[in-house]
Amino acid sequence: MAEAIEGGNMLQDMEESGAPERTGKSNERVSAPTNPLLQYDEVFSITLKGINPKTGHPQKLHTVLKRGLGDRITLLDLIPVATKENDYEIQVALLLNPEVASRLVDHGPSADDQEASKEFRAFWGEKAELRRFRDGTISESLVWSASEPVTLQILSHLVARHFKQSHPRVVLKTQRLEDSLLRQSTGLSAVDAFKLLRSQFQKLSSLLLQLRGLPLPVRSISPVDPALRSSVLRHPLDPSAASPINVLIQFDSSTRWPDSLPAIQYTKIAFLSKLSELISTSESSLVMRVGLENTTTSSSGHLNTSFLDVIYPPPSPTLAPICFRLRIYHDREIHLLQTTLADKSLHGSVRDQLTSALAINKQNYLAAPLHTTAIQNLITKFPALSATIRLLKKWASSHLLSRLLPEEILEIIAANIFLHPSPWRTPNTASTAFYRCLSFLSQWDWATEPLIVDLSLSQDMTAKQRDDLRTRFQAWRKLDPNMNKVTWFVGTNIDETGVVWTTDARPEKVTVARVSSLAGACMEILREGRSNVRKADVESLFKTPIEHFNFLLHLTRAVTKGNGNSTGKAGSTTYKNLQITSQLELEQIGYDPVELYLQDLERAFGNVALFFYGEGKVIAGLWRPSVLGKKEWRVRIGFSTLPLREKDEQGEGEKTIGKFNGDAVLSEMAMMGEGIVKKVEIKQ
Repeated sequence: MAEAIEGGNMLQDMEESGAPERTGKSNERVSAPTNPLLQYDEVFSITLKGINPKTGHPQKLHTVLKRGLGDRITLLDLIPVATKENDYEIQVALLLNPEVASRLVDHGPSADDQEASKEFRAFWGEKAELRRFRDGTISESLVWSASEPVTLQILSHLVARHFKQSHPRVVLKTQRLEDSLLRQSTGLSAVDAFKLLRSQFQKLSSLLLQLRGLPLPVRSISPVDPALRSSVLRHPLDPSAASPINVLIQFDSSTRWPDSLPAIQYTKIAFLSKLSELISTSESSLVMRVGLENTTTSSSGHLNTSFLDVIYPPPSPTLAPICFRLRIYHDREIHLLQTTLADKSLHGSVRDQLTSALAINKQNYLAAPLHTTAIQNLITKFPALSATIRLLKKWASSHLLSRLLPEEILEIIAANIFLHPSPWRTPNTASTAFYRCLSFLSQWDWATEPLIVDLSLSQDMTAKQRDDLRTRFQAWRKLDPNMNKVTWFVGTNIDETGVVWTTDARPEKVTVARVSSLAGACMEILREGRSNVRKADVESLFKTPIEHFNFLLHLTRAVTKGNGNSTGKAGSTTYKNLQITSQLELEQIGYDPVELYLQDLERAFGNVALFFYGEGKVIAGLWRPSVLGKKEWRVRIGFSTLPLREKDEQGEGEKTIGKFNGDAVLSEMAMMGEGIVKKVEIKQ
């Protein structure tokens, strides 16, 4: 253990190195030469047997494929590759029209138009068939299978027919990562699940607005959860990972609200209890739960202390119940915190606690509703954005970074790829957009460049707003040159501070340096493969190196998300129907023992270690450089040490020095995680 502590430390190396060097501005996302994976939605390899590679048929191929693909594409490029004798190989790169690219039935000319029908059949051959549709029309048509990409089927058919290839070799070189990495175990797709949640949210909003008997009428109901902006990583109705869906409610203003923060929190509890009673009377099928937050500020009232869970029955036996978690927003809280902070006599930890509480309240009550609305509007405009965000969060989770990176920032980065796609066109598949996210993260010089994104559909952010954000960024860098408080500066039209999600060292410098390093390594894998993405390459993109961590806390399978009921009941049930029932127990909704354990670890040991976790079975950790090495021993040093005697610098006497006792700290972590931690592994 001593050798591991005294040896090299990745956290120290990254903190000393700071931001990685960059060769260009953050908005210059072009690598030379351009990687087709970043430029196109799909890339196919077509090999034409028995055709002279020197002459080939590029013009004919382009004409035939463009006509056959029709409105499914917005761009078709042919990319020549090295070929063998008598074999003509070429890559076909496409930009798709997402609205119709996966259409399974194509309507051709009407049966009455004999000339057009004859031409249609001459082009498509035996694939064309005459069909009667529901509206009574009879026309030529093409029917494609849903088992493989429609574009692949079209290319294979056209190459075989027009280039006399009995066994056409058409290979899709790119992969749809969303199909393989965002699979759901339920019978409902994620897209349909998000639609269902939004529909249920509208019903809840109508119910709340129509309630009578409350002390004050409900003014507004605001969605603030990733599930309500179609950007949550896991399937929102997966029984093994069911989580509450956060919603804010605001009542009409009244002078009857108290002017004391603790009293406001007690008033909220009374409001929620009354709300629970009225909803239960109105809708007897719903389950109500008034709960208290897991917070240390219940006595001071600095942060919200209560919530109300409104639980709808499962939409089907294999899906989780829908649990909306209501919290009350009262605008006087932020005002009272600001007034208290105006007292210049406040110092030390009290001022720090108030400042932190004010930032959290602004995040939760002011920024979150605006952000949710903006992202949902963009997903409506760019359908691939939802899966792109989920892939980016999957990547962060796979590299044990999801708790350290604000998910709102990841959503803004993904949105930026669609809003500002230059030098390419707007991506229409999640995989292409995800690769561009990695490219951006690998090249973003976050130490010297802010990220400024207009999240509005109208894109009407003024030049003055952008200049003001740059001025704020420069002020932060002068105020905090070592980036101990703000690393990523991300300004938007709804956040003119640029730090609403990233203040208070979230993420820390070591974290963003690791993000840049990992993204750069992923881009190197993609550059080596060019347009040919193999399964092994995909696995490499989502597999994090763990040899640089100082220790690993291996978790028991029963407590990790996605492994069924955390109590283990589902795993021991014999009958499938009973297993489903036990998985849907209401008490398990929102219960995440690993998250609670991590919160305890950070409170107890956050000053000595940085913890990394995604959704797997291991928590990784790095010792902070400030605790390593030998220090003069003293009382209340702040972490566990071993007192040692050694000669002083003059060699005339001895002095007591303290050496960080990592073994003892790890033992305390394991003891704190009894029943959660299976094994502690020390990395050399």
